[in-house]
Amino acid sequence: MSITTAVRSLNRSALKKFPGATSADVAEYLKLVFNAAAANLRPDYRDSEAVATADKALDDAANADEKWAVNLRDAVLVNVAKPIVDKAVAKGLDPVAALVYADFTEDQACDYVNALNDRAETEGDTTPEAEADTEADAPAQAEPVAVSS
Repeated sequence: MSITTAVRSLNRSALKKFPGATSADVAEYLKLVFNAAAANLRPDYRDSEAVATADKALDDAANADEKWAVNLRDAVLVNVAKPIVDKAVAKGLDPVAALVYADFTEDQACDYVNALNDRAETEGDTTPEAEADTEADAPAQAEPVAVSS
């Protein structure tokens, strides 16, 4: 297999893994995979090991609030985890168990469910009371004055 064929194959896999993500963000993730593979040239090193190393580095980068990593994590959250969680909740099932069944680790599943709950709470802060509080805290604006000529 040629190098370009391997790169295209990895890119297709990453695009499936991070649906809705930008090419630039996926390219940053692919660099992690390539670096892991280049750092471990032993003959028995597997692709899955390079991907696992890249996934850990991605988590570390997202926790450090690197924009590209946060974007990739959000792509999975919104485009993969959220629909699964929504269906599980609608059917009265445990959303964490549903994500684990969908091939997430239990830690990932808990993190995604917590992140979705945090987003729901943040979006839920747009109640009329919250808007009234925001308006009350805002400085008063001066009334426009009509200018006669």
